[in-house]
Parts: sequence; C-alpha cells; structure tokens
Amino acid sequence: MEEELTLNSRTQIFNTCISLGCCQRCSLRFLGSRNFAKLTTINENELEEFTANFLRDINASDITSEPIQPNKKLANDLCISCLGLLQSTPKSMVINEVLEAIEQKGLKFDEFHLNVSLPAVLTLRSAIVASKVNKLFEKAPNDIFTVKDIWKNILSKRISERFNVKLSATAALQISVAIIHENDSIECSRILNSKLSTENSKTQKVTKNGTKSGNKKFNHTSIPKMIDTLSQETLCDWELDAPLSCCDIGSVECVFNSIFVVGRYNKYSRNLSQTPWIIDGEKKMETSVQDIVVDKMKLFIPFQKSKFSACGREDVDVRMLGRGRPFVVELIEPAFVNISEDVLNKIENAINKSSGDVAVHDLQLSTKDDVNYNLKQGEENKTKEYAALCCFDRSLTEDDLNKIENIHELEIHQKTPIRVLHRRSLVTRKRKIYKASAKRVDERTATVVMLTEAGTYVKEFVHSDFGRTYPSLATIVGNCKTDIIELDVLV
Repeated sequence: MEEELTLNSRTQIFNTCISLGCCQRCSLRFLGSRNFAKLTTINENELEEFTANFLRDINASDITSEPIQPNKKLANDLCISCLGLLQSTPKSMVINEVLEAIEQKGLKFDEFHLNVSLPAVLTLRSAIVASKVNKLFEKAPNDIFTVKDIWKNILSKRISERFNVKLSATAALQISVAIIHENDSIECSRILNSKLSTENSKTQKVTKNGTKSGNKKFNHTSIPKMIDTLSQETLCDWELDAPLSCCDIGSVECVFNSIFVVGRYNKYSRNLSQTPWIIDGEKKMETSVQDIVVDKMKLFIPFQKSKFSACGREDVDVRMLGRGRPFVVELIEPAFVNISEDVLNKIENAINKSSGDVAVHDLQLSTKDDVNYNLKQGEENKTKEYAALCCFDRSLTEDDLNKIENIHELEIHQKTPIRVLHRRSLVTRKRKIYKASAKRVDERTATVVMLTEAGTYVKEFVHSDFGRTYPSLATIVGNCKTDIIELDVLV
C-alpha cells in the first residue's frame, strides 16, 4: 500500500495531520511504517531537520503540492493524537521522570524487560485521526505504528543509555511503566457511549429499573473491540477537542523475577515444626525449619516475600536424617538476581551454625519449571525408610524379633488417623510395608527399621491407633501392646 502513495499524497496526508493538530512524529506516523526507525531513534533536533528535508524533497519534486509551513500553534499546544507523549518537551519530561524513578530504586541490573501501559484514549484518538485521513485519501497507509510502539521504543533506548544496560525479552528485571491521563475515562465515555448508543439503540434492552443496558467499561481490551463496532463514517464525524493537559506517570515498578533456591535439609530436633505452627492466630512454637532457613537467606539476599515448599513433611517430634528432605525457597521481588556460588555457601554456613537443630546442604539456584518437576517427582517417590524406637508391654523374644524380620510386601489398611481426622477426610488407605528389621535395645525396647510405601502412617502402624490400622506391629508380634517412643526419617 505504501508504494502506491504518490509524493503529492504523502504531502497532503502530512498537511492534513498537521492541520488536525497532530505533532510532527504523529504526522509522520500516519504516513506508514517505513518511518518507524526514524521516529524512534532520532532526537528532537534531528526530527526537525528530518521533517524539513522530508517536506522540502517532496515539495521540490512535486510542483502540485502546496508548501508546508511550520505549525507554530503546535509549538505550545499538545498533539491531538498522542497528547504530548511524542512531542519534544512533554515527552522529555515524562521520560526523565521515569528514568529518575528507576534510578531511585537503586537496583543492580544488566538487562531489563519493559512493559508499558498507556491511556486507552490514545487508541481512540488515533483511530479517529486515521479515519479522517482514510476518508480523504483512498490509499492512505494502514500499517500505522501506535503511539505505544514508538514511545516504548524511545523509552527503552533511553533506559539502555542511562544505565548502560540491554533490553531483553528474557531479562530477570521487569520494568513496568503506567502512563495515565486525567480525562482518560471521561473522554472515552463521552465519545464511545454517544456513538455506541446511536448505532446500537435498536439492540439495547431496558432493564427492570428503566435504564438502558450497554454501559461499557473502557480499557485496553475493550476499546479496540468497541472501535471495531463503529463505522469509519461514525469515527470520522467526531471532532476531537484540543487536549488541555499532557499524560503523566501513574506508576513505575521495577521487579526482579523470583529466585528459586533449592537444597536439602536435615532436622535434628524433636521439638521443631517444618513450617510455622499457628493455631487461632497464635504461634505454638518459637521457630520452624522454614523460619531458620528463610531468615538466614534474607541476610544475604534482600527480598519482599518468600514461599517455602518441601517434598513432604515430617511431624514436629520426628527427626529428618540421612540425605535430608528436598526443599525450595522462592524469593519474591529480590533486590538483585545475580547470586554467586559464594553467596550460597555463605547462606549454607550461616544456617548450619545458627542453632544445631537444622542443617542444609547442596544449595543451588533453579528455575520454576525445574522446581515444579523435581518437587512432584519427589512427592511421587514410592518408598520411605524410617527408624522407630518401639516399646512393648512384655519382654521381647527372639521369635518376636524374627516375626518383624519376616515382614515382606505386607499390605496394611489404615483408616485416617485420629490425630489428623480434624483436617483429613475419613477414608481407608491401602499401604505396603516392604521390609523391616529389628534390633533389641533392652528387654522391652527395640529399634525397628522399615521400608514403607510413601504415605504410610508409621506411628499408627506401630501402635495400631486403637485398631484403626490393621495389621499393626502389635498384631504381627502377637499377644502384646506396642507404642512408639521416637521416630526418624532415614530416606
């Protein structure tokens, strides 16, 4: 389409946009996409020169064109299309404010990803100007870059220059800039409601209270859809008011993507919960594995929030030994993301020296996808190994110990334990004890090591939970009652 435009047509389109009240960038913008590089890379002085040369070349080569005079009114007035965002002074003011806001964050970054939100009325105003151009010129370009396209590109280049950083779609730092205009919703409502009510009056329904349906909410999703429902003639007939104020900054947010730190922990205390134990708003224990780990991490990596997850959990009075339990801490909105191995080692040492109740190892960075996969795989691990210190109400014989040693692929049936019935549904679960061994401690005490199916309630298997688990260790040994003194997770 662009190649079909004559020099005279380009001149006339430019003249039309200027006469409507568009700035130079917007007037060039409505000439089509071939000007995008110039519109986003040249500074204000170069823009003036580029426009002058562009118009001079056209006028010199097309004697039917009327000479274009500078629009002196626009030197002080705001562009009717971009509301000043692409004009020299207001554009520079807004961009400088954005740069200052970023600098005040005090962030360390090498790359950034930029998200920009502009007032919805800009889309509406551009559509109205485009409709007027299209009505006058049959071959007017359709591939017009938006104000957002150009302003975002200009802003990204200024950020890159100011902080010596690169724009990247995969950058960890997300910079989100929201630009607002004080009359955004008012103007959208005034224009679109009047036009939509005229074109759609026949399809509106009257509600029970006598009002007409069809009132719209105006946002970046709804505005283009509403514009599509209007004819070009309807849009073209609307006379845009000259803007009285420029766009302003709504917010500038700089947020790093979450950091995922994975590792394994051992718990050596029998009086420590995995996560904070809170009942009716009251903390039942002074600290937890989560508190110990996360608090030390924050000393080395400042962040706003965190999420702690692990592959399963052990009871408060159960130790976690062996290789430890896999866990992950998501650090949300960290102050920086370049975490060295040295920092991870320092975190590990700080945790391990803090109390003696918790130790961590193999700390490393991971990604969200890897974390989700590995946690799921860990939870689906089919077997768990436990060491239970068990007591019996009579003396143990060698025959009793042999009965325990002979356990192999034993299927047990467990009703939901009484101790968790308040938070778990009442069902009967089938689980397996794959094998077991027993070592006498004294006449009535033995350490029983069991390899079980994941999800087995080991405590209930030992003492039967008032017969709710069958068979149990007591029924296997026979003619006795059993209970558990201590329990450790080995694997």
